[in-house]
Amino acid sequence: MGQSGDLFTDPHLLATGGLVDVFISRFGGGDGKFTGLPALRVEFGADRQRSGIGRRPPRMGEHNAEVLGEVGFSAAQISWSRGSRGDRRTD
Repeated sequence: MGQSGDLFTDPHLLATGGLVDVFISRFGGGDGKFTGLPALRVEFGADRQRSGIGRRPPRMGEHNAEVLGEVGFSAAQISWSRGSRGDRRTD
């Protein structure tokens, strides 16, 4: 590999399961695409299986309330930050 972009077409990684398919969505909806991301170089068992992805990446804003609560925001402040529709503020 000469450049990082070559990683996704590397014959060795493709042949050995070195890339794991992950669904990437820009804003957390159903629109998105599967892409291969590098797998950790950790192998298990006699057949040396690599670990996969157990969960999808979080959606944009999915854990905001939890994180804001942990850093000290009140439930009222968190609710206000979501706006009247219950989603993230856009302004």
